[in-house]
Amino acid sequence: MDAVILAGGMEEPGSPLFHVTGPTNKCLTPLCGKPMVQWVVEAVDQAPSIAHLHVLGLDESSGLSSSKPLAFYPDEGSMLSNILAGIEIVHQERPEATHLLLASGDIPALTPDIVEWRIQAGLAHNVDIDYAVVEEDVMEARFPGANRSYLKLKDAKVCGGDLNIVHVSSVTRDRATLERIFAARKSALKQAGLIGWDLLILLLLRQLTLDGAVAKVTSNLNISGYATRSPFAEVAMDVDKPHQLDILKQDLARKRQTHDAVDS
Repeated sequence: MDAVILAGGMEEPGSPLFHVTGPTNKCLTPLCGKPMVQWVVEAVDQAPSIAHLHVLGLDESSGLSSSKPLAFYPDEGSMLSNILAGIEIVHQERPEATHLLLASGDIPALTPDIVEWRIQAGLAHNVDIDYAVVEEDVMEARFPGANRSYLKLKDAKVCGGDLNIVHVSSVTRDRATLERIFAARKSALKQAGLIGWDLLILLLLRQLTLDGAVAKVTSNLNISGYATRSPFAEVAMDVDKPHQLDILKQDLARKRQTHDAVDS
């Protein structure tokens, strides 16, 4: 399987991380001796099912490395454009590919075992988009004080993950749907128009279960999908705010100390 790692975008004045990173690419922020995204590359690289890696938004000057083939592509200017570019790259280079792994470059706590679990869990459902979610108690148990944003449902309180499985041909055949989804992601009114007012009202009233919400959204968008509940908070522990960066610095430092102690 191919992996597409999204590492584009520059921090701008006004963003929560700007005073920490400055006007640079967040994914290149030093984290325990290496760029943040290098932690992601290494975890994905060492997952047995991954054969090729594609990094969107960086070039060779970033210094990223992996044991498996690693290719770089320019930033297309938006998250959606980078996702579509990555899918198209995989589709063109390996027409036989059915699925790909889509990862964000700012989830450095990943491990190869978690990546491999995510691949197998996603492939088991064979849908257009298999989306990972993490429940609040799982996140807080692993990363206390992470302060993620959660969607409150009838049977769960979840946040979205950044390690997902996408069906290549299903997505490439309907670019318009993806464009509408991403265009609406920051507007409640646009979201309501896209997925339906009935769904929005049910969500606000907490009358939908997770599976029920997925069923309604995918039906309205004419795609197939599944929400995989991840037992691993690492798939959703991204870095958007300074305190989240601090949490991960401490976590990765402990991991490195444990690794060094075992080696010695």
